[in-house]
Amino acid sequence: MGSAHQRKTLIFKTIDELCYQYPISYLCKYFEVSRSGYYAWKKLDKPYYKNYDKDLASKILLLFNERKKGYRYITFQLKRKYEITRNPKTVLRYMRILNIKSPIRKKKFFHYSRKEVSLNSIVVSSNILNRNFQAKVPMDKLVTDVSYISQKWTTFFIRCQRSF
Repeated sequence: MGSAHQRKTLIFKTIDELCYQYPISYLCKYFEVSRSGYYAWKKLDKPYYKNYDKDLASKILLLFNERKKGYRYITFQLKRKYEITRNPKTVLRYMRILNIKSPIRKKKFFHYSRKEVSLNSIVVSSNILNRNFQAKVPMDKLVTDVSYISQKWTTFFIRCQRSF
């Protein structure tokens, strides 16, 4: 799918270069693409080459190569180092044009030993009923058993028993 997109982009760029010599409708018919598709591409693609500042792009690339950070950091550094104030969305657009992306930070994973898990998660209460579930009157003995099973994630199983 990426190659078909690149092919159409190349065709639309060719039409854009030749549109001053030939009518657009003839060029679209020759390359077998729709006129509306060409105009949609031109409307969407226009911000990439409209008001493109090569000096700003080189400074953004320099800051990115210095420390591989995102567009917010680069916007801050542009203002701090070069006294250039730009909208963060503009910096993001330049980064997309230059095809640079900030690396995704790995999430921190906390490691616990089995001893820590067993000490923190297991609470044993005293056995008051001693498995004597027979009640003489209704609602005399209500029993709840909550079991905690420690795995990668903690799963809770709750089992309620009532004796009447």
